[in-house]
Amino acid sequence: MPPLTTWEDEPGWDGVTIVSGYQIVSTKVSQSRAVISVRWQVIGDFSGEGVVARQKEELVEYHLKLVGALWKIDSPVICPHVSAVTLRAFVLSNFPDDPDRLSEQRR
Repeated sequence: MPPLTTWEDEPGWDGVTIVSGYQIVSTKVSQSRAVISVRWQVIGDFSGEGVVARQKEELVEYHLKLVGALWKIDSPVICPHVSAVTLRAFVLSNFPDDPDRLSEQRR
């Protein structure tokens, strides 16, 4: 996320919020600042302890700052919101030899 944010230190994320979609609700842009409201369709959380399913809508107001020619997230500092498809692809590509996954494929 560093290329997308203005934060000097990225928090040590230990999980992500799993989403099925999003909608941009509103945008307000000035010369070097913007506020973008996004409605996320949350379906769960993923962490080292596993997946917790929870259906809800989450409205997040992102404050952006123009840095050079790029808009970057200035706040809020919240954990990444990732689609279930992207999360699954990431896990499968980074753990191709996982014993549980291999035994499941043999069934």
